[in-house]
Amino acid sequence: MPSCAAWWPILLGGLAFPIVADAATEDRRTSELIARLRADPANLRCEQAFASELDSPSQVQPPAGLVVVLVPGFGYRSLAGNGADLARPAQALREMGLQVETAPLREASPVEENATLLTEYLRQHPARQLWLVSASSGGPTAAEAISRLTARGEAGRIICWVNIGGLLHGTPLADHALRWPVSWLARSLFFVRGWKFATIASLTTARSRTRAAAWQHPESLQALNLVGIPQPDEVSARARDGYRKLRDLGPNDGLTLIEDALAKNAPTLVMTGCDHFLLAPDIGRRTQAIARLLLAGTRPDAVPTNRTAEIGP
Repeated sequence: MPSCAAWWPILLGGLAFPIVADAATEDRRTSELIARLRADPANLRCEQAFASELDSPSQVQPPAGLVVVLVPGFGYRSLAGNGADLARPAQALREMGLQVETAPLREASPVEENATLLTEYLRQHPARQLWLVSASSGGPTAAEAISRLTARGEAGRIICWVNIGGLLHGTPLADHALRWPVSWLARSLFFVRGWKFATIASLTTARSRTRAAAWQHPESLQALNLVGIPQPDEVSARARDGYRKLRDLGPNDGLTLIEDALAKNAPTLVMTGCDHFLLAPDIGRRTQAIARLLLAGTRPDAVPTNRTAEIGP
């Protein structure tokens, strides 16, 4: 019997997706997307800085008063091993001397509800400076909270946001999970687990795009997209079912389409060989390289902006 974590993409996707794309087509489309992302000047500078930091680590010290706040994804407490708790990156950051906390969110609640919790948590946080590191469904939660704080003129302490595979524009898997008979199976699972079924509705593509269209973040925010883009033979067992259901819609990470996971006006760092769950054995080393760049004050894209960043579509 598959674990609950394994059932998640099965229930979300059901049997509604036709399988049309063959392996050669998948390889080509994925390679074209990676090439296009890397050809972008901001992304290229980001990747070069990252590669340099991996090869020759710089010596940096965390400033006093800086706290890294993790914004976890769906099931981060009960679905052990899915990476939503950001445990491995958190360990790597703590080894560098950074203070790391996990925002006290509900593990299965609508994006808007968790954004309310996160907004209040950040407003009351005593740190002088904050980094937000979000994963999966934590991505739209973080983006929504930052936008709300921006509207109130209270986002100045948030100096960095790392968006790891965020479901910023939702996922087609959630769209299909609301259709019969998959909806009955999903409702049953959520009822047994004590989760809010409205969580799925908050991750549908239409609702997510409407929400994202209203996001505005301060121009001082240093944002970075971190996304796994796997070739077909690089997809993990955990992501395989979702990947197959989404592959005819375009390059995906096993839970959402790649381009729906990217915040605009932010450089993108491609994690090759990884899918949505970023289970690379050296993820700790990669995490520390990114953190050193941010601590050094290096803006990876090096692209100045003179306006509030529009993060939505």
